[in-house]
Amino acid sequence: MKKYIKQIVAFAFVAVALVSCSADDNTQLGSAGGNVILTTTSINRVDTNVDLNLKINTKAGVTASKIEVYNNVAVTTASATVPTTTIKLGTKFTDATIVDPTASAKFSSSVLTTNGVFNFPSLSSGVTPIQLAIVATYSDGSTTTNAYVLSVKAPVAK
Repeated sequence: MKKYIKQIVAFAFVAVALVSCSADDNTQLGSAGGNVILTTTSINRVDTNVDLNLKINTKAGVTASKIEVYNNVAVTTASATVPTTTIKLGTKFTDATIVDPTASAKFSSSVLTTNGVFNFPSLSSGVTPIQLAIVATYSDGSTTTNAYVLSVKAPVAK
């Protein structure tokens, strides 16, 4: 029996770790009532009028009441293809349409275009990174502001 004690203890640690985890453990809400995540992070240049999806995570009993989409002007270079920790709200693009106040929202890529064209600086690769700031207000009065990058891919050469 002594030779199996280490294996039993190791199994017990693994079992406790598996039982204590849940799907909600990956959501860090802190003191805010929720968090909004941009789930559509890449589109093609021809996608000038498609829905860009947002996932809403909320605490129990809290709902998203307003979601605003802004240009994040904290990033001044077109080469930034990852979200920054610094957020400076620029032009407001739109209010997102809340589909389910505890699960999802969306907004159209058309709000990011002028006359059907994405007028943002492009990288040498042809990708156009659009810096976004998502400001969400929740039913408990709290707000969150998150930075995201929407990558607009260049059209495929024929």
